Amino acid sequence: MPYNQNLQLKDSDNIRENAFEKWIANKKQERKLIPKILSTQEEPVYFIPVVIHVIYYKDFEGIEVGNLTEEQIFSQINVLNEDYRRMNQDTLDTPEWFLPVAADTRIEFRLAQRDPNGAPTTGIVRIEGPKTSWNANLPADDVLLKSLSFWPPEDYLNIWIVNLSGDFLGYAQYPQTDLPGTLPPFNRETDGVVIDYQVFGSIDKGSFPNIRLNYDRGRTTTHEIGHFLGLRHIWGDSDVCGVTDYCEDTPDQETSYDSCTGILGFSCDSEDMYQNYMDYTYDACMNLFTVDQMERMRIVLENSPRRASLLTSPGLIPPDTISNILIVREIMNPTDISCESVFNPAIILQNIGNNSIADFEVEVTLNENTFPSVRYDLPISTGGSIELNFSGEMGMIELEKGQHFVKFQIKNPNGVDTINYPGKSASKYFVSSSIEEEVPYREKFSQNDFQNSSWVSFNPDNSITWESGSVPLNKEANNAAFIKMYDYRFTDQKDWLISPIFDFSDAPDASITFDYSYARYDSTKNDLLEILLSIDCGRSFPFTVFSANSDQMALRDFANPWVPLVSTDWKRQYVSLTEFAGLENVRLAFRTTNGYGNNLYIDNIEFYITGFSEYLILEENSIRIHPNPSTSGSFYVTLNTEERQPVNIAVINLLGKQLVEKQLNPALNQTVEFDLAGHANGIYLIQVKGTTFRQAARLLINK
Repeated sequence: MPYNQNLQLKDSDNIRENAFEKWIANKKQERKLIPKILSTQEEPVYFIPVVIHVIYYKDFEGIEVGNLTEEQIFSQINVLNEDYRRMNQDTLDTPEWFLPVAADTRIEFRLAQRDPNGAPTTGIVRIEGPKTSWNANLPADDVLLKSLSFWPPEDYLNIWIVNLSGDFLGYAQYPQTDLPGTLPPFNRETDGVVIDYQVFGSIDKGSFPNIRLNYDRGRTTTHEIGHFLGLRHIWGDSDVCGVTDYCEDTPDQETSYDSCTGILGFSCDSEDMYQNYMDYTYDACMNLFTVDQMERMRIVLENSPRRASLLTSPGLIPPDTISNILIVREIMNPTDISCESVFNPAIILQNIGNNSIADFEVEVTLNENTFPSVRYDLPISTGGSIELNFSGEMGMIELEKGQHFVKFQIKNPNGVDTINYPGKSASKYFVSSSIEEEVPYREKFSQNDFQNSSWVSFNPDNSITWESGSVPLNKEANNAAFIKMYDYRFTDQKDWLISPIFDFSDAPDASITFDYSYARYDSTKNDLLEILLSIDCGRSFPFTVFSANSDQMALRDFANPWVPLVSTDWKRQYVSLTEFAGLENVRLAFRTTNGYGNNLYIDNIEFYITGFSEYLILEENSIRIHPNPSTSGSFYVTLNTEERQPVNIAVINLLGKQLVEKQLNPALNQTVEFDLAGHANGIYLIQVKGTTFRQAARLLINK
């Protein structure tokens, strides 16, 4: 529950829950109007393709921890199919008063046979991860572990097997509705289920010594997939009677159960269904879903985005049986956002045909330039893959700052023309920018485009994207960055405004402030703004430091294309970057997800190096002394100069004697700490002098 609450960005928990439950109720009513034989046995069986991502680590002796065997993984798939089809042997333990509502959900799970590229797969991926454990309550951990191995959630149920820290057994991402205006959705890039490796599989299916006592029959995964398909905890996540899980045939229950023995099993004037898979009881207690739970999950599978598409996924279709097929499985380099100024392309090729590949050709296109095909005599066995780097064949090619297009095309594997086979080529847009800037830093977008600035835009669909130009303020000349989402008809598209590279290694603290302007066009149109952070120069952006949708951003409603005119059309936003102080190769990106809403403007971006965690923003060419008076002798000087320059800060007593002096080079917008604890009470003069900047203020020390 806390995991999904962290993902809910638009509304309060109650508002979002009510909207989802109203949607479910409407779908349930629609379902009743469809003529059908009134028997669950006549419901079609839904098959869900599953990919298991095993994220293991090596201990100090080199032993792989969490790298489960195929047998243990197969045991879990068997448990899921038994539980969801009510073929589990412990159906005999279902109390007789619950037998009338115990249900076969007619949902089954199959390991994928075809990967996203159409290649054969076992449905199991093994990755050595960079961490020994993962925190379920830490969004950065969630994003990072899923980025290690991820298949499209429209086509696969992603299940990650990891070592979860603390006492967490697993967590799952809830489904969303198909209603308009439900953006921002639960993040596509994190959609799926995470299970601790010690509770995956069943001792009833084999001898697996790493399984945790009492959670040793695979019911954690059964429980979490229930959440993935829209089920709530049976007690309604509130320790009082009268709170619902929205299933009429599950009894009102005061709280959860966490064991199988020594329990009353009775509350709220009725028997408790602690045998339900959506309680917290031990695995040996659990043995049923109800009819209402079954219907709820099937409604989600039939209607919810990234759930309904699972039923038509190619993941369970056996791979094509073609003799000589070599595909581009992945473009390794360039990454979407690169800090390299030299074109250094690399791809992974995979043989998905029936024959071993002895030779092939690769053709590379960069922007409008197609290079001559290069022939390779490299054997690739059936199902095998290789990584291919082209730098030696292509020589050094300098990349200009900005967006580029690259395409790789495979030709003539074993001398056979497969030019029309899907997967024989892959292409993408990418951005190259290696510009570095000092911190502290300010960006006013004074240029009329990004070409001559330190910033760069990334436009993956090559359509409307971020621009820089004139946005007058109070009839005065002013520039800003903006994206015209009012005219942007391709919804759900992501566009990036990317910063230069910063070195925070000497920063005691850090933050970013910026001005933005946005008006909501319509409550059914929902745009999203996120600030993402990279610590590897832009190759990945695993950290979300700010997120707001249309309702949260809007300064007002406006039924026409939004253009800010006066200062009240803008709002200042502060974001702490404290946890990233001390790191180098830091890069930020303002990323929008288009909901066909209204135009968004960004201006006056400032990176502060503070050493002071309080939100304190000054106008240009000003200083502030705080606290003032100082009751300890310790105080801060915060300054904001109009341009970067060397600055001298001096503390002078009433006799004109300089007591302390500090030099800042460069100075722009930052905070400096002083300590006069050893000096007498009284008034002191603070003088700040720079090349074009001079300010003074009085300080009172009253210890």
